[in-house]
Amino acid sequence: MLSKTYLSSHKSLSRFEQKQLLKLFKQNQLLSDYKQGEIKDPLFLKSQAFYILSKQEDNICAYLIYKETQADHIEIWQLAVGHKYWGLGIADELMKYFYTKVLQSKQAASLEVSTSNRRAVELYERNHWSIMRRRNSYYADASDALIMGIKKAL
Repeated sequence: MLSKTYLSSHKSLSRFEQKQLLKLFKQNQLLSDYKQGEIKDPLFLKSQAFYILSKQEDNICAYLIYKETQADHIEIWQLAVGHKYWGLGIADELMKYFYTKVLQSKQAASLEVSTSNRRAVELYERNHWSIMRRRNSYYADASDALIMGIKKAL
């Protein structure tokens, strides 16, 4: 698959990119077993987030949203791949880009994922993330939350 992966800040997203991201977010919510409650800012545009975008031609086919939470730590907030791009390795490409281009200047990263989101848990485990702790019955659907982490190889 020929796709272009690149980094963007919340300030440099165009209105067109914002609309594409929101559309992708909504599509994935409809297809997901795990339903989030209403989110006023689902793309974290007001939170000084950073985005790793994957485009095929002019269309965003996947994204990863993260924020630097401490001087040496990054938290991944969201990762989504358009349904028609599932199974093509794009999420793995985003993880590789994150590890080689973003995490290189930090020491560690973490994320939270529902145990009911099996595809996501498998993606993170495949990309060397490990479970740090579990929050029992954390989500509205009573699924547990896994707090996963990865450290930069020194």
